[in-house]
Amino acid sequence: MFRVRVQVSGKLLNNSRINQEGANLTLPEGARVRDLLTAVGVFDDEVRHVIVNGRRGRLDQSLRRNDKVELRGPGFPRVRFALIEVLLHLGRIEVHRGGREYIPVLVPEFHRLL
Repeated sequence: MFRVRVQVSGKLLNNSRINQEGANLTLPEGARVRDLLTAVGVFDDEVRHVIVNGRRGRLDQSLRRNDKVELRGPGFPRVRFALIEVLLHLGRIEVHRGGREYIPVLVPEFHRLL
């Protein structure tokens, strides 16, 4: 058995058992990235990019003790923030504070057009 550090991003934050801070997982010897996906509750087709120790990885890649694995799903945050910036600039959304987060809200006039 050995431990790896796992981080997820994009929609995988909603679909996996891993939160935004990531997690340390214990895997059996000989485990591959695909086995890690099973352990965190993610399907192969949900993962867009696998990064192992800062380099592009593969689903069939063997993992080793203390590897750092990042699983990136669709909706990687940069795209979401870029879209919000464009909609803000166009006046299509407003941003409201909700607790510790800022929540984009459709402007009422634009909402009627949908």
